[in-house]
Amino acid sequence: MTETTTEVSATPLGELRPVHLCARDADQAMAFFGSLFGWEAERVPYRDHVHHYTINTTMTTVLVDDPDASSATLCFASPRPADPAGQIQALGGEITEADGEHYAQCRDPQGAALVFFQPGEPHPHEPLTKIPAGEFAFAFLIEDGIAVDLWRRTSERSPQSQRRPDRTLG
Repeated sequence: MTETTTEVSATPLGELRPVHLCARDADQAMAFFGSLFGWEAERVPYRDHVHHYTINTTMTTVLVDDPDASSATLCFASPRPADPAGQIQALGGEITEADGEHYAQCRDPQGAALVFFQPGEPHPHEPLTKIPAGEFAFAFLIEDGIAVDLWRRTSERSPQSQRRPDRTLG
């Protein structure tokens, strides 16, 4: 009897990293979600908008006050953002903004917002002081965009075990 091994290789297009949630007022949204879920975040002014990057959750959640942005955007770390962006375009989606090397913002054929970015160096932040009571659980596509669900949980992990060494601003 002869054994045959078939090796399958695939080029990864991206790993889901931060999820951006749009709010009319990012500071108010952070105050709300911070109280509700125990989130801690770093406030970052960027491109004339306020972003709050959670620092004590497993999945970075970014609250942003951009009225022109999608209500939710899934962001993927990718070694070559142009690769998945090109595939989205070939499948009927569109590239809405790109710098050619480090970043590509896209929409799938249904209008869902997707961002592919080349991760940078870890971003240092203040030590964590709380364990979150809830965080991002999953996303599902709906006809005109992305819907996200947050879930509440309890945890025995210490705040320091929540720290993600590979956290980057994306």
